[in-house]
Parts: sequence; structure tokens; C-alpha cells
Amino acid sequence: MSLEATDNLGRVKYSKTYGFDSKNRVWFYVCDGKCVEVTQEHVYQALVNTYKSLMSVENLVSDNLTVAEEGY
Repeated sequence: MSLEATDNLGRVKYSKTYGFDSKNRVWFYVCDGKCVEVTQEHVYQALVNTYKSLMSVENLVSDNLTVAEEGY
């Protein structure tokens, strides 16, 4: 599973790839060539935080555009 957040110009702002070892039933990511085991909760929170971050930025931009159109 891969998490990637980009800005409106397509530049990557955050990227991380998680894997799941079905034999040992563990989540992991690779850092400096080594597998780092993480909990399912860690992966869940990373997904939620990335989604929230993207939504927050989109909402902020949308709100600012609306305010500008209304002349405030």
C-alpha cells in the first residue's frame, strides 16, 4: 500500500509505502534497506492523517476562493 500526497502542481509532499507480510501477519515499511515493523494502528493513522491533511488544504483553498469571490 502506498501513501502519496501531492500539491496542486503535482509535486510530491509526502510519500511512504507500507507492506503486509501475510505469513507473519505484520505490517512494515522499508527504511535504509531494513524492514521496520509497525502496527496496523500505525498504518491506519498514517492513512487518516494523510487524508485529513489533503482535505484540510483543499477546504482552506476552497474557503479562500469563496471569500475572494464574495469580496471580503
